[in-house]
Amino acid sequence: MFNTVNMAGGTNLVEIWSMSRSGNLAAVTTLLPNNLILVDTNPQSPTFLQVIHQSPVPASPGALFSLITDVEITPDEEYAVMVVQNVQVPTDVARFHIPTLTWVDHDPSTPLTIEHIGPNSVPALAMPDSPTWIDFASHGSFAALGGIGNCGWVGRLDFDLADPSVWSFTPFQVGTGYPNAWGGGLSPDDATIAVTSWDANGCVSSTSGPALHFFDATNGSQLGTTNLPVNGGSSTLQNLYTVVWR
Repeated sequence: MFNTVNMAGGTNLVEIWSMSRSGNLAAVTTLLPNNLILVDTNPQSPTFLQVIHQSPVPASPGALFSLITDVEITPDEEYAVMVVQNVQVPTDVARFHIPTLTWVDHDPSTPLTIEHIGPNSVPALAMPDSPTWIDFASHGSFAALGGIGNCGWVGRLDFDLADPSVWSFTPFQVGTGYPNAWGGGLSPDDATIAVTSWDANGCVSSTSGPALHFFDATNGSQLGTTNLPVNGGSSTLQNLYTVVWR
């Protein structure tokens, strides 16, 4: 995949990538500059492992610097969805419409700029800072997401599949004892969110050391916690970044 992306344009640094559930499409983001690259991963396709589209991610208005920290392709392969960590601007969620190869403008009243879901969208959303992951339900009507800002947070972003101009955000756990919540994911039945955590300086933790926490994906209530083995390093350097359900 890295070699394929390099074919698209030189010195961009590959940052994050994910594959569609069908396995036929991959979304790759790059850093410096922020680009979205779509790669054909269908072995039966004549463009297998070729870049089929590349587009710069529109800048978040007012942000000094933006970083794409995760990307997901929706289950119906309609959208590539990215969580955006900004400097001096709150969290954004960007959407790219794959069939038309266009960025979704979440405030059509400003035609000269592309607004992502967040403080500048209509309706506006206020999400906690420093998002690090997003994971869609199997039907695509909502996504769980979270991050490391506010000493760790978890929330739910809902969509109306019949109306792409409708969305809402529900914070579940914000600053309540889950620092370094770098990784998270939804269970295959879309009922449970699993989130990693480990100790962070200046943050109160609900457990000592690295742990995996489980939350109800409907109301955010905590279902349980499993302590994980310490990797031998400092308690603040446990480096748990990915959650995958099997």
